[in-house]
Amino acid sequence: MIVRYGVTVPDGFLPVFSVNTAEEAERLLILACRRNYDGQFVAPELAQEQTLDNLWAFGDRLEGLYETMTEKRTSMKIEMKPDPLYGKSHTLVTIEHRGRIYATRWANPAPSEDRVREAWEQDRRRGRGPVARRSRTFRPYNQSTDLFIVEGA
Repeated sequence: MIVRYGVTVPDGFLPVFSVNTAEEAERLLILACRRNYDGQFVAPELAQEQTLDNLWAFGDRLEGLYETMTEKRTSMKIEMKPDPLYGKSHTLVTIEHRGRIYATRWANPAPSEDRVREAWEQDRRRGRGPVARRSRTFRPYNQSTDLFIVEGA
């Protein structure tokens, strides 16, 4: 069964779950569904048999993923300040995530929080998979000394 998002429900489709923005809807479908050869989202619960029980199961899974997705966004603490090394020309962006502090330098103008979150997510994805590369955008950071922590030292 093909799954899509939008502000209207076309004939032959049932609304399963609602979010605030199209970006959230697309991100949620990327997390929840596979894509077919045409690039359309396919719900695994509804691929074999389209029953109300399977529709409810898919809705419940979307709800759980959405809660996880919004929890991750709110649990990350972002702080921006002038870079102690470069002064006013750069912004030091620190992220506290899961009890660890990471940072990166950003040339001014300072980025928005949404842009920082997007860069963080891209950086985290880069470090996964069979060809995992170490992150170079956000690195471990010591706030008491205002220095990056050298890995392997």
